[in-house]
Amino acid sequence: MIKHKKSTTGFSLASLSMIAISLLLAMILLVSCSSQKSGSEESGSDSSQKQQSSQKSDSKGGSKGEGGKEGGSKDEGESENHEYISDAKKVMIEPIEAAQLDINHVVFLDPGKISITCPKDIGEHRSFIYDLETRQVVKLPDNTTVLKKLDNDDLFVMTKENTEYAILDGSSYTVKKAIMRPANVDNSLDISPDGKSIAYVTDEGLFVSDLDFQNPTRIVAAKREGKVFDMELPRFPKWFDANRIGYKVVGFKGVLYCGVVTRDGTVSKTYMEAQDATLYPLVNGDYLFRNDSGKGIGIIDANTGQKKFITESLLDKEGFAFDKNGKWVSYYMTNKEVTEENKWTGRFEVKGISSESRIMEFETEKPNAKPVENAVASPDGKFLLFTDMDMTGRRVLYKLEINAEQSQQSQKK
Repeated sequence: MIKHKKSTTGFSLASLSMIAISLLLAMILLVSCSSQKSGSEESGSDSSQKQQSSQKSDSKGGSKGEGGKEGGSKDEGESENHEYISDAKKVMIEPIEAAQLDINHVVFLDPGKISITCPKDIGEHRSFIYDLETRQVVKLPDNTTVLKKLDNDDLFVMTKENTEYAILDGSSYTVKKAIMRPANVDNSLDISPDGKSIAYVTDEGLFVSDLDFQNPTRIVAAKREGKVFDMELPRFPKWFDANRIGYKVVGFKGVLYCGVVTRDGTVSKTYMEAQDATLYPLVNGDYLFRNDSGKGIGIIDANTGQKKFITESLLDKEGFAFDKNGKWVSYYMTNKEVTEENKWTGRFEVKGISSESRIMEFETEKPNAKPVENAVASPDGKFLLFTDMDMTGRRVLYKLEINAEQSQQSQKK
């Protein structure tokens, strides 16, 4: 009898099938895990690269502070430096940056707060109040140009070019008093620090009146007798303080001299040395003068009227700013000729008024435009602001810290 062995073929095939399926599932599982791990590593690598890139970007403009914002808005401390005036940093003002507006008028309201005017369309503009410390922005009514802050914190503004003015409430920025310039009044008028009187000129002389141009008092008479060559007309009144008003006397040959008169007209002094010039009061009582033709800046002694130049170089008016405490003055000197590459070349300087030593000096070379415009000093004299065009052609704001005690620096690029 032949005994048949028990066949194991079917068992083996089934086992092999199960083993094959198990191996296939294991391979699929391994590939899946490997893919997830690889993706995780790549994601981590991308995150690391992005973080490194962000750090590089931050290090280029400065380290990011707690108040930093996304979307390109930076702290003042991390804003990019000016191309030529290397110590100056761009002031980032979010709504102005977002709307891509130009800045063409800046007025200090106090050491940490400014007003800014930006052209919008032809005949229209926007204005803002900006806090340099908190970076808070308040929008003013359209077509409002701030001229000065009054003693009670109200704002004297122009609402229509040289014809309509107003006083805005210092808290709500709403109109408290509208002021309309009469047709016979020259457009160079000014309001007193207390906001109660207007200094203005007509062909008859310099007057002080109330805000409605009523009850006027003539404090400087115009000289109209004789030939046209002999006429002397007071123009461009400016309140120096609560009691003094500065003005220019113009004639056939331009600005003949400058004067200062009390608001009631009882005390008046003329400065013949200030021919073709503008006077600016200093805290010590003397006057800084700038020649309107650009030929120099200096000091006039308030008592003797003697003039002393700080510089007699030919200067551009746009770079002019000064510390009212008498520590420094800034100016920009343009070379007489533009280069073949159509670049403005020159030098921007900050100079001590008393010491006459250079505090800062920067060589500049700007394509198609001058690099320093709308310069204005902070009330405490610690820094100045100016505007310049960036790479997109927009006029933006820069801040330059000034240490009047530091020795001469020459910054060249």
